[in-house]
Amino acid sequence: MVLITLINSILAALIKQKAIDPSKVTNVFIFLGTPIIAVGLGVIGAIYGLAGKMNRQDVINEMEKGIKSAGIMCSYLF
Repeated sequence: MVLITLINSILAALIKQKAIDPSKVTNVFIFLGTPIIAVGLGVIGAIYGLAGKMNRQDVINEMEKGIKSAGIMCSYLF
């Protein structure tokens, strides 16, 4: 995620300074480097990387546990 965001920032700066011309490749990297897309890709990568040997239902159950605890913490903040 950090690498994609870094590439996004570098490409955006180079395009702004007219050092390079925008192309389809740079547009793809800029799209992938937007924060919400980069975080989503990081989450998907983490799920596949950390839960690769678990079956689908176990992965869903573990993710639900995490969401429940995060929800409790958020309820204390607001």
